Amino acid sequence: MRYFIILFSGLILATQSAVTSQPDIISFFNNKEYEYQLKYKGIGSASAVLSSFFSSPDSGQMNIRLHVKTSGLFNLLFHVNNTYDTLVDTASWRPIRISNNIDQENIVQNLSIEFNWQKLLATTSNGFQYDILPDCMTIFTLMYRLRTSSLHTEQKLVFSLDTESLLWIVEGRVDSLIYKNPCKNLKAKKITFDLSAAANKEPRPWKTDLLTNRLGKSNATITFVFGPEPWNIPLRIQFGEKENQVDMIIKSCPQEYQ
Repeated sequence: MRYFIILFSGLILATQSAVTSQPDIISFFNNKEYEYQLKYKGIGSASAVLSSFFSSPDSGQMNIRLHVKTSGLFNLLFHVNNTYDTLVDTASWRPIRISNNIDQENIVQNLSIEFNWQKLLATTSNGFQYDILPDCMTIFTLMYRLRTSSLHTEQKLVFSLDTESLLWIVEGRVDSLIYKNPCKNLKAKKITFDLSAAANKEPRPWKTDLLTNRLGKSNATITFVFGPEPWNIPLRIQFGEKENQVDMIIKSCPQEYQ
């Protein structure tokens, strides 16, 4: 495992250093909340709320929360009421702790992971430990890291990603597009990341939820569509295997873009 850490660290850090940060907009993230509809195979299946807030304004630490709840027929067939909390260092965008409260049809559990960046070691609440890559992120810290960046068309990006002990190298490219729904003709940026394993997979000694499972496949992709700078609000997020993705679409046009 340590071999992979050494192998990929130089490539990732060199690429990340080429990503230009915007002037400080981190304060804008405080007490922000966006609502999304989740679709599976084109059918609305759940609603989600993405929020961010500072527990202490001067701590340099921010909380990112995603709450997902099934609706309608999907709630009867396979109920999901999951909350994903991430505490992140806004200077590096490395996660400090994640806490997942999972209440879905086949799993009820609370799982937390603490990240020790000096030892490059993560420890779960059930006592499992695993090596991590320098500056690796979760899907949520990656999303907010990108929100603070000045993104350019055809720019290539490489990051490392942790999905509950599975480590990945994610590579993507920035494309421009006009986003029309629910906003009118926004000049947006789209980034699709391909996942490739950064280490041999080891079986997790715990069950994983639907979101984590979607990101645990070697043919999975993650796509972000961000609105215009400086806010880079996520308008659409798609994740999972290419033929079996979940589509997360913002419900209403954010006030900043009206």
